[in-house]
Amino acid sequence: MSISMLVFMASPVFAPALGQSVLAFASWRWLLAALALLALSLAVWLGAGLPESLHPRDRRAINAKEVLAAFGMTIRNRQGMGYTLAGALAFAALFGFITSASQVINDTFHAGEDFALVFGAVSVFTAIASLLNALLVPRLGARLLGEGALAVSIAVAAVHLVVGLSGHETLVSFLVLEGLWMFCFGLMAGNFGALAMEPMGHIAGSAASAQGFITMVVGAFVGFAIGQAFDGTVVPLLVGTLACGLATLAVVAFAEHGRLFQPGRDIEADGSERLGQGVGS
Repeated sequence: MSISMLVFMASPVFAPALGQSVLAFASWRWLLAALALLALSLAVWLGAGLPESLHPRDRRAINAKEVLAAFGMTIRNRQGMGYTLAGALAFAALFGFITSASQVINDTFHAGEDFALVFGAVSVFTAIASLLNALLVPRLGARLLGEGALAVSIAVAAVHLVVGLSGHETLVSFLVLEGLWMFCFGLMAGNFGALAMEPMGHIAGSAASAQGFITMVVGAFVGFAIGQAFDGTVVPLLVGTLACGLATLAVVAFAEHGRLFQPGRDIEADGSERLGQGVGS
């Protein structure tokens, strides 16, 4: 999941520059044509060369009854649903940044000519964190890393809000503090996604679809609300980020029955799963 997030977060780094390259030679309509071409190429590649990875005994028929049954199993699982909502709220803060970035960089800091550079510089922190997480998670566990990153992200958001309210926010302070939050997001996103999928292996495809749907819908609507609250300052973005962080902490505490920041819980969970499958002793 960390490597997947590394690739996923490469998009914000390179997308503005690629879009600007298209606009250098054609009108904005060709941006849509480029997206359509990429989507068609991806569909051909998936259809021609991507094998089914789910075990035959766990494969489900593609019909409404089976899909809804898998969706119900997904939302009824405490850990799966808890971490799905945690990921959704983390993405809501990210989408809040994405929907506010243009306004903040252009109108608040008057740095519109450097938008692609500023946006990419902030986003690259997430890519670095995802790569680091892939190295650390075997040693520390997804739970401890994810929860630790969440706690630090809340602290960073609170400090950033104080700076914003004081009226001393600058483009440099925004880059540093938002970059730190993005670094925490890079540690949270992959781990929360992995923990949401952990109990869902037998319906992996359906569960991933349901979780992805919930994550994107919640993230998009909350992020849209944060973006619409823009008042010429960074304060609405920072308030939204802090609120999402606190809500995420509450959801993670629910998913973990209140057991937070305790080393070794991933080993305990793995041992319980093996015993349940008759593998342990």
